[in-house]
Amino acid sequence: MEDNQFMYLFITLRPLMRGFDYCRPVVVVDGAHLGRAYKGTFVSASTLDGAGCILSLAYGVVDTENDCSWTWFFEQFKNAFGERENMCIVSDRNESIMKSVSIVFPNVPHCACIWHLWKNVCSNFKRNKNTLTDIFYSMAKAYIKEDFDKLMAKVVKVDHRVKDYLEDAGYEKWSRVHSIVNRGYEAGRRYTVCLERKSCTCGRFQQDEIPCAHTIAVLKHKNVKDMHPYCSDYYKPDALAKTYEVAMVPMPDKEDWTVPDYVLDEIVLPPRYRRLVGRPRKRRKKNADKKITVSKNSCGQCGQEGHNRKTCTFFPKDK
Repeated sequence: MEDNQFMYLFITLRPLMRGFDYCRPVVVVDGAHLGRAYKGTFVSASTLDGAGCILSLAYGVVDTENDCSWTWFFEQFKNAFGERENMCIVSDRNESIMKSVSIVFPNVPHCACIWHLWKNVCSNFKRNKNTLTDIFYSMAKAYIKEDFDKLMAKVVKVDHRVKDYLEDAGYEKWSRVHSIVNRGYEAGRRYTVCLERKSCTCGRFQQDEIPCAHTIAVLKHKNVKDMHPYCSDYYKPDALAKTYEVAMVPMPDKEDWTVPDYVLDEIVLPPRYRRLVGRPRKRRKKNADKKITVSKNSCGQCGQEGHNRKTCTFFPKDK
């Protein structure tokens, strides 16, 4: 803190810390610029629970996104949550995030958010983005390397520069089949299921940690009715219940707070505002994928477009 100016804030709650123990160890981090009177950057870390819903883990406010602020945030996160086995961190590949992860979590894989990655591709190769969008997402989610290679061949036919860009980003950063997390399968047309290792050559069993169609077929052939032992505990109802088992107690009214005198005496000034170079933008930049819609006047009586209340013929006028 310089001259009593605000710099960093990190917040997490005990129910969230405990709930993370019952979720897959995948942490997604992101940042967003704050507006209004006090500038700064809102940073957050979240994951998915067993039902596929977003579970917020921690959040904070920093002066700006740089190496120091992100390193500080990850240090606080590590102090609160520790470092779990098979843990991975997902981000938009911000340079400061990449540096900070390598410092605080040197043994944790750092993956790229496929949504942000594809937005970068669309920005650099606008001409073919509509043709390649579905191919990219299918390629990112492919379980078998052979399927990945076939889709990549289609990308090369459309624009080989996109293939070079994705290759430079590192296949292991965004491709499921190249991921170093939950690895241990082989490609092939004939699917081999190993119930002991909980794996299938299709890749789904070990990647998703839940029986794939081939595994279910094997279990049925063996007359196994109870499939719970072959499903990860993260998906089971008990894990989901334990994720939210600890209740969040709301803060009492401000009048009931017991604040130490040394806290009351502390003066914290707003963060120093760093004005950006150039003329400030008046309007928010629209997403390139969002369609521009033209607003039309609608009737205040019937709600339909193309006419107004005076010319409305939907309701008969009183004579």
